[in-house]
Amino acid sequence: LPRVRQRPHVRASYISEVAFNELLRSLGASGTEANERLSVLYTIAFRAGLRLSEVIKLRLKDIERSNERWIYIRDTQLDDGKSDSATRKIPLGVLLTDQEQQRLDAYLAPLWGRMQKHANALVFASADGVLIPLKVDEVTEPLTSRLFQLTGQKYTFHHLRHSALSRLQLVLHHQVLGLHQLPGWQHFLPWTEDQCARIYRTITQISTTQSDYWALAQL
Repeated sequence: LPRVRQRPHVRASYISEVAFNELLRSLGASGTEANERLSVLYTIAFRAGLRLSEVIKLRLKDIERSNERWIYIRDTQLDDGKSDSATRKIPLGVLLTDQEQQRLDAYLAPLWGRMQKHANALVFASADGVLIPLKVDEVTEPLTSRLFQLTGQKYTFHHLRHSALSRLQLVLHHQVLGLHQLPGWQHFLPWTEDQCARIYRTITQISTTQSDYWALAQL
């Protein structure tokens, strides 16, 4: 109808484990420092569901130096907000596979010392300085172009977050759905049944008074 306002169509696509691992292999083939940085950045977004604006401003001090690797999403000097208090916290450690954890540790190891001189040093800093974030197209263009080459699908950075949250919804119901008894479940989940149970406990412990979906919505 003419008077009905047309809302923009939201594209919601899911990136499979196979496609994402192919993306990482494609980036790793060159062996460059820039591509390794992107591989870690994409992994954090794909597992923890960080938005593009959140991951490019992520600081070293926002990642807890423990096995749990909690990430604290805060307002920073790169935002309009004035507070440095955490607005969300995400249990990154439990969401990573062993290989992804090793990759993250190797990437972060030479960076921790930057905080001695720069308290707000970024995790994914530009080559122009440790306090200067990457440009948006430096992050999005390699992702979209490589995934299109690998899959023929037009993905955007937001699809990393959408995939992360969709995957965690499966975790909430993995027992009822019997996911690990289905053929090809590895296309949707990288975790065993025991690991899914651990993720479930960690996420739901964020709030002991609300529903599972309320806890998931806080990520």
